[in-house]
Amino acid sequence: MNGSCNVSNFVVRLRGLPWSTTQSEILNFLQGCKSRRIQFITNDQGRSTGECFVVLETKEDVDLAKSYDKNMLGTRYIEVFESSPEAMSDMMKNSNGNDPSNSQNNSSNNDSWREPVVRLRGLPYHSSKSDVMKFFNGLDIAQNGVHISSSKPAGEAFVAFVNMDNALRALEFNRMNMGHRYIEVFKSTYAEARTSIINDTQLMVRQKANATLQQQESCVNNNGSNYNNNTNQYSNDPSLPNNYNSDDKNGNNYPTGNNESGSLKRSMPASFTIKLRGVPFEAGQKEVNDFFNPLIPIRAEQENTTRGRPPIWYVEFGSREEANEAMTFHKKYMGARYIELFPLYDGSDRSKMIRS
Repeated sequence: MNGSCNVSNFVVRLRGLPWSTTQSEILNFLQGCKSRRIQFITNDQGRSTGECFVVLETKEDVDLAKSYDKNMLGTRYIEVFESSPEAMSDMMKNSNGNDPSNSQNNSSNNDSWREPVVRLRGLPYHSSKSDVMKFFNGLDIAQNGVHISSSKPAGEAFVAFVNMDNALRALEFNRMNMGHRYIEVFKSTYAEARTSIINDTQLMVRQKANATLQQQESCVNNNGSNYNNNTNQYSNDPSLPNNYNSDDKNGNNYPTGNNESGSLKRSMPASFTIKLRGVPFEAGQKEVNDFFNPLIPIRAEQENTTRGRPPIWYVEFGSREEANEAMTFHKKYMGARYIELFPLYDGSDRSKMIRS
């Protein structure tokens, strides 16, 4: 946390705060004081220690704040005493582990943090991507760089910024309010965000896959034939991509592997999936994921192709918006080769493909 950002010489320290105290409660407690910044102190588990620093506008504000010493906040009386920017900075330096952005829950320490991604905790229940972007007003967020998890009761989100400078500035928003709740900001990585997205969508993906397979099995039973002999029976199935009946083997746009049986072979459910052609032999999952940076795929799988032929990859995204944005990477280079992208989901916006 950068403790020197826009810090005036007028600082007070509050002690004895309830652990759930919010910035708005501090402002109400210090009624009449003009504050520039509120900095809560947390322990190495990211929990409040019951102390905070408040940066004020003038010496008169400091005197007024001190007059609230021993006043009650909720059921507790609060100590208020004058402090300094140096004391606040020293406290932050001496308690690096006390900053949620440097806690054990973080995937990286200060020296090794190299990816402009942060994790938010404590979002209001109905928060939207727009709310998150407004929270970081003034910072440059990467396109489609906000993911809000729907599986976390406490409210969790990941935000990717355009560069590290913006990500570092984002840490200064730690403990600021969104609505009536204060938001904790943690350092993170693309890998941590990707894992969260995968976990968040896993159940939904399984449910979609099961529903699709049940529909397919029902069609097979009703028509008395296998997929190879009657792939066109799915042409009117709204749950499958419009271009499902492609020139791919078995009328299937998904990875087939080496299984040569007559049944439909698929490792991904019908969702927001893109087929990649032209990927270098030496490229792995990391290179494929990095190709779409700052977008974060929820899954990437390789199809086993004929020996000597470049591998085919299939990459799945969590939403149509992200998949359509990923299509703008059509014919972008990976190493010395350009990559062709083919959308395999219904309603895909093919007009966004960049044609060379």
